[in-house]
Amino acid sequence: SQGEYICFLDSDDFYLPNKIERQLNELRAHPEIDVVYCSAWHFRTGALDRVGLKKLTAQPEGLKDYLEGRNHNLNTMFMRRSVWDAGFAFGEGDRGRYGEEWRLQLWMAQSGVTMAFRPDPLAVVEIRPDSHTVWSRQWMMKQQALGEIEHVASLLTPAQRATVDVPGILDNFRHKLVVALLLDGRKREAGQAAASIGDAQQSRKARRLAALGSLLPTALLSSLLRWGWLARQNRSFDWHATSPALQADFAAVQPSSRH
Repeated sequence: SQGEYICFLDSDDFYLPNKIERQLNELRAHPEIDVVYCSAWHFRTGALDRVGLKKLTAQPEGLKDYLEGRNHNLNTMFMRRSVWDAGFAFGEGDRGRYGEEWRLQLWMAQSGVTMAFRPDPLAVVEIRPDSHTVWSRQWMMKQQALGEIEHVASLLTPAQRATVDVPGILDNFRHKLVVALLLDGRKREAGQAAASIGDAQQSRKARRLAALGSLLPTALLSSLLRWGWLARQNRSFDWHATSPALQADFAAVQPSSRH
């Protein structure tokens, strides 16, 4: 890539017409902004008749939101090349395999890169069951996230630290790690993760969950936790019937095997 701007598109997603043009014009009109994001329609594999927009309350606005684990979809990001050339790129190995877009955006937020979000849906994203967010990898992602937050927390300025509750954020991720470990049948490790939570009340909740998990058959436990996980994910979207215009866009770009 030799261009002045950089954007990203996964092979199973697509841009709507004028996405690049509108984001390009946004950065040209606002030289103080380095990165701009847009909203995106989401659909689950095989369910093209229903699409969702991530609720505005679920979209990150500042450093605190990124530290808590929120991020914009990678396919909605449009940045000046100068940001990438400054060293803001994806990690290698596990750092590049799990939560790469969240880690990149968190790093930019911590470093003061100016980012803006516009709510117009200009991309379409497929939520696939075989992506890197499959159940067996969730605990790895949470472990990686804990390490990343601890690293970023060590770099915060006094002013930044005053705006975030780092111990609380770490405890929330440890609780998520307990759930992720139980999802993969790692009951002993889940108990150990629960014991590492500093907040007394949250630690008790996590210990109870781990204790309950040790009593239930692994298949039943995983089924219950997956249902709860997906229900929570669904609540972060406003779901709509796919409009005729969007259906036409699907028909124009989606392989026949997905219809």
